[in-house]
Amino acid sequence: FRLLIAYMICFIITLLLAAVTDWLENGGTLKLYADYTAADGTWRIGSGSHTVNLNGHMMSVKDDGAFKPTNNMHLTVTDGTERGQITNILLDGSQRGSFTLENGYVGNLKMTGGAVVTLKGGSVDKLDVQHCSANTNLSIQGGSIGELNIKDWADGMHVSATSGSIGAYNLP
Repeated sequence: FRLLIAYMICFIITLLLAAVTDWLENGGTLKLYADYTAADGTWRIGSGSHTVNLNGHMMSVKDDGAFKPTNNMHLTVTDGTERGQITNILLDGSQRGSFTLENGYVGNLKMTGGAVVTLKGGSVDKLDVQHCSANTNLSIQGGSIGELNIKDWADGMHVSATSGSIGAYNLP
């Protein structure tokens, strides 16, 4: 009986890894039906827009690492249950991608080198903005940020807030 359960768990993990691989290559929406821990958070993509529906589950990277969208990836995170969460995201502007949070929870979000982030809902516990450039764009249209830390400011960078809340902030 234990062997059967072990086999089923391996089968489910294999299916989950295959689904994530397909999603990275082809885009579309990845809906979680279980918590997901990645061995490597660097997401190399094929094409298309990419949406993660957390569906009340947690996404994390082994050893407290961060998800790192690359290659012009436009990532949207949503969660209809309001309980789903991603532990860490590092958005490097040199990769020319963007991140949109529609709802759900992100523990730590870091923007560097001209990254583009839009918050429409949900919550971010800590948002660090650093190594800014004229391409840096932070748009807060809803949701909440527990702590916003902007380390440096660049001519031409854009930060706007039309709705939502910020608990604490540090500006240069």
